[in-house]
Amino acid sequence: EDIVDEAITMIAAQQSADSDRPFFAYLAFGATHSPHQAPRAYVDKYKGRYDDGWDEVRQRWFARQLEMGVVPEGASLAPRNPGVEAWDDLSQDARRLYLRFQEAFAGFLDHTDAQIGRLVNFLQEQNLLDNTLMIVLSDNGASQEGHENGTLNELAYYNKLPMSIEDMISRIDEIGGPNLHVNYPRGWAQVGNTPLRYYKAYTYEGGIRDPLIVHWPKSIDDPGGIRNQYHHVIDVFPTILDCIGLDTPDTFKGITQKPVEGVSMRYTFAANSADAITRRGIQYYEMMGNRAIWHNGWKAVTLHCPGTSYENESWALFNTENDFSEVQDIAREYPEKLDELIKLWWREAGRYNVLPLDDRNAELFVMRRPTGKAPVNHYRFLANVGHIDRFKLPDFRNRSFCVTALIEHNVGDDGVIIAVGARTGGFSIWIEGGFLNFAYNYLAQKITRLVSDRKVPNGTSSVSVSYSKFAENEGTITMWIEQSRVGQAQLRMLPWRQTIYGMDIGCDHGSTVVDNYVAPNAFSGTLYYVDFDLDNDRDDLQLAAAAEFEISIAEQ
Repeated sequence: EDIVDEAITMIAAQQSADSDRPFFAYLAFGATHSPHQAPRAYVDKYKGRYDDGWDEVRQRWFARQLEMGVVPEGASLAPRNPGVEAWDDLSQDARRLYLRFQEAFAGFLDHTDAQIGRLVNFLQEQNLLDNTLMIVLSDNGASQEGHENGTLNELAYYNKLPMSIEDMISRIDEIGGPNLHVNYPRGWAQVGNTPLRYYKAYTYEGGIRDPLIVHWPKSIDDPGGIRNQYHHVIDVFPTILDCIGLDTPDTFKGITQKPVEGVSMRYTFAANSADAITRRGIQYYEMMGNRAIWHNGWKAVTLHCPGTSYENESWALFNTENDFSEVQDIAREYPEKLDELIKLWWREAGRYNVLPLDDRNAELFVMRRPTGKAPVNHYRFLANVGHIDRFKLPDFRNRSFCVTALIEHNVGDDGVIIAVGARTGGFSIWIEGGFLNFAYNYLAQKITRLVSDRKVPNGTSSVSVSYSKFAENEGTITMWIEQSRVGQAQLRMLPWRQTIYGMDIGCDHGSTVVDNYVAPNAFSGTLYYVDFDLDNDRDDLQLAAAAEFEISIAEQ
């Protein structure tokens, strides 16, 4: 709701200042990426809607797609993906849990649709709608990251810790709410990709094909028409430029510009363009080693096993002109065509900087790419710095570290010093009733909390929490006021990604790491800074530090 409010405010301000000047608005909704969250009324609206289960719903959606013409006549419904059980074979608890996941997803999508409707209504009220080019699309196919059972906490997925039905069923009523980071099971993701195969992160159509809606009453001659020309997301930008009559410069402020690699889709807006030949003849795809290429109706695709060679993989071949859902592999019938497409993929990959290939998955979300520099082991964050993105956090996983804050505290000064993460996992340091508190939230499954054995003194002082690693992902957590130890406990930390949410300094905007306080619980004293100091007691860091030391000696 907030981003639509902001968009309406900005468009209104721009139009008030200069109504003759066109505006550009880009709204990146969180929907329907996990977490699937929506106001309770939207989620409850879908109770019972999917009770027939994913097999029946998928058949029903496919029939509706054929009726509407959004999939071509003669298309097939792809067989059930590997690892998706028949709905009738599921336990009662599994069905009940899985239905709630899908209801939350549907409520999320419905709520987003309502927000788009608010923007449309505003444009209509301001007589702007008819001459506004609106483009609506999603970014990829439905996600399989909920795995077999779905998850209440996607942070568990990034730490390779799947959740069982028994882990989740007791919290079923919280699904769709603000304190969980849920994703549905892959059976519903398969329904979301009807009638196609596989999911996001694959290069089959289920991972890469998306609906695209274009609305421009003043310039589209066939309102409500369906177009089937093959295009790619990179064609959106040149389409917009074409519609507003702008060319891209070869240079800008003396700097040579990269060429625009897409092609305009505006030719499809004409009433007689339904059967026009696509102006995009070729497109490569790559995702974590999975690869595909489409060329004039033919498509070659391969699924890659991480850590294995790219040279001897099995490729499938499809004629997408008569096999919309990629169910008829004709690689054996047309080996020369397949060989041609594979060679074409390597050519396009080299041309567009895809190489070298990188088949890592969850590791990419937590590992820093090599920089040729020694590890950074000291960070300082000032008060009022604002929310810090998750990818800008100090890399404190599986290593010793210390967090120290310099504060000025007087009687009654309470609140959060630092909050890393959210209710799904992370840690928080705060003062409550004058006592220093620390809590580590392990995937919302276990909270380790320490309370200092004495109060924080009045005046300026340092408070800190140190973690001393003694085994892989295990260590001792110690709280300090100045140089005095005021609390200690054993702590097991997550092995990979530590948080999805990010970090706040001097407050916890929420959903809060723990339920001991209400957001934002800003510290009411004076916070000067928070320091992170990190040790190199992790294998990859020790190697990096040793290499940097050897380089330093050689230079001397």
